Amino acid sequence: MEIFALQKKALRHRGRRAHDIHYTGRNTSCGDELTYFVKLDGSRVADVSFEPEGCAVSTVFAYLLAEKARGRSVSELLEMSEEDYFRLVGMQVSPGRVKCALLPLVTLKGALRLI
Repeated sequence: MEIFALQKKALRHRGRRAHDIHYTGRNTSCGDELTYFVKLDGSRVADVSFEPEGCAVSTVFAYLLAEKARGRSVSELLEMSEEDYFRLVGMQVSPGRVKCALLPLVTLKGALRLI
């Protein structure tokens, strides 16, 4: 699926839901901002919601990561490489949009490091 087709699906996880931790990440090169709200179940992610302020790429990747993070262990997500992340979400972007696409991974890791 292309980025713009996924934007509507991204609405599923938008907004602040019950959470144990939250964290806001920023892409200083373009001004995108993303806040993840993470609900835990022991050492696993039970739910993820988010509030994006940015481009379609960062919003869609935030949605894709929120979908894929549920049920995964905190340690697995903290250890995830950029390569693993792109494989997990199943999408690639042009070199000029990599920072936008990585904002969700950086933000989720920031939230999980607060535990």
